[in-house]
Amino acid sequence: MAIDRFGFDSEGFRSIQAHGGEGEIDALRLPEELLPDAAHFLDLAVVPVGATIGFHAHAPHEQEIYIVVSGVGRMQVDDEEIGVSAGDVIVNPPGASHAFVNTGDTEVRLVVLEVEA
Repeated sequence: MAIDRFGFDSEGFRSIQAHGGEGEIDALRLPEELLPDAAHFLDLAVVPVGATIGFHAHAPHEQEIYIVVSGVGRMQVDDEEIGVSAGDVIVNPPGASHAFVNTGDTEVRLVVLEVEA
């Protein structure tokens, strides 16, 4: 049995404008067949300096989790904003509106996981 491995050095990243944000981010979505049933998606994302993931919300039955692997930024969840850095995990409540901004001088690497709430 082969082990499936994905990382920030993997091929297949694509540049996208995330939820109407500023600039483009690079993202790699893991294949659906590798996810557990409760997971909708798992993305590896690279947010360049000054780029953003636009303010958006998911359905009330979806919860999104951001794991900051490297870099610094600012996360907004509804009306609250907090500074985040490597090692932080931000749990967006089901249906909450949220956004992310890279506020540092290096790229930010994120793991973004959406699950059934």
